[in-house]
Amino acid sequence: MNKIVLLGTGKSSRHLLRFLYENIDFWNAEFVVCDLNLEEIKSRYAAKSNFILQEVNANDLASIESIIQGATITISMFPAFMHPEIAKICLKCKSHLITPSFLSEEMKSMHQDVLNADLIFLNELGFDPGIDHLVTLDTFKKWEEKGAQLISYKSYAGGLVADSSDNNPWNYKFSWNPRNVVLAAQGGTSKFLENGSVKYIPPYSVFERAETIVLPNGFSFDAYANRDSVQYKSLYQWNDVQTLFRGTLRRLNFCKGWDLIIKLGLVDDSFQMDLNENESLFSFYSRFYPFQTTETAKDDFIRFLGNEANADLIKKIEFLGFFDQDTKVPVSKGSPAFIFQKILEEKWALEESDTDFVVMAHFFEFLIENKKVRLISYFTKEGQDNYFTAMSELVGMPIAFATQLIIEGQMKQRGVLLPFTKEIYQPILTKLEEQGIHFIEEEIVL
Repeated sequence: MNKIVLLGTGKSSRHLLRFLYENIDFWNAEFVVCDLNLEEIKSRYAAKSNFILQEVNANDLASIESIIQGATITISMFPAFMHPEIAKICLKCKSHLITPSFLSEEMKSMHQDVLNADLIFLNELGFDPGIDHLVTLDTFKKWEEKGAQLISYKSYAGGLVADSSDNNPWNYKFSWNPRNVVLAAQGGTSKFLENGSVKYIPPYSVFERAETIVLPNGFSFDAYANRDSVQYKSLYQWNDVQTLFRGTLRRLNFCKGWDLIIKLGLVDDSFQMDLNENESLFSFYSRFYPFQTTETAKDDFIRFLGNEANADLIKKIEFLGFFDQDTKVPVSKGSPAFIFQKILEEKWALEESDTDFVVMAHFFEFLIENKKVRLISYFTKEGQDNYFTAMSELVGMPIAFATQLIIEGQMKQRGVLLPFTKEIYQPILTKLEEQGIHFIEEEIVL
């Protein structure tokens, strides 16, 4: 009997968990689900003899190892920094491994050992990274076979809130890990390729230098740069590409507001604060700018902003509780980023009737038969509800289908892998399309 272990049942695991639960009987498999709190899972899924819920602390590696013993496949939806430790356990226990996270150097260094053990450690197989790789490489190969030369590539993705649920001035709510959103662009300088030159954007300027993109369906978004786009020139083996940019999408004017948040220092994760337990939201925020007690809180902040002040920005700031002297901070200890995150988790929570919205778009420019052709490949999807979100589907289903391919013996490659070969990306793309995840393409001769 095959044994599948799922580590982590957070927001991004929900479609994946449901798919595996519904298919384990067909695969003659045992399905072990692990997390610290499994009450929600118990309430949603009927008991089965081959469906095992195991409460475990993510830091208890000894217990995790005992669970992975005998596993055919382990899927780690734990935080990315934990994947190398999980990988070591999987190597020891002879278990295949799938993660949605970026491939780390430590994971990469295990390649020969994983290869020798005849195992698959498949990484970057979620939404972004994940589906972006599958669609990009499939499209590139098709045009390359027609004799086209790729000269420019820009890729964007975002997890947003659906229009019908958009009722705050930031036009944003959490549909995935809040910490990743709060710390976006804070990990280092962004770099990309533009007309053959490497360009750089320091972390404090990433949102200030956001651009606007417009899709063929008329949707417009703010787009800010991801950390390192240049690496994909070698990863994708695109020797001739002159422009290469990867970015994240938000609704229009989000980035101007978030740029202010960064400049104030509210997403600083480098030091700890110890606040009064009765501290108000206003008191917390006012620690990050020079407040003059001779004015009202709102007027004082407008004075502080100076020429930057406008009605939209003030609405955004007011919504976050900058002038709220009655509501207490949800936590009193932690870094500014952690405390601010906890505030946002209340302000930007998906309500019971809310749905999310995801978007991905790729802008290719090819030279073919002495013509320059722009190909725009894009996709949007609204979630089912506030539990089975579109983000959960787009992160989880590529992993679900890869699990199926491994269980059915259809994935022959071994080692530490990325989904860059046709053997991996093509069957997963086919299954995604069968589920309605289909990219629209529009060609423009320039």
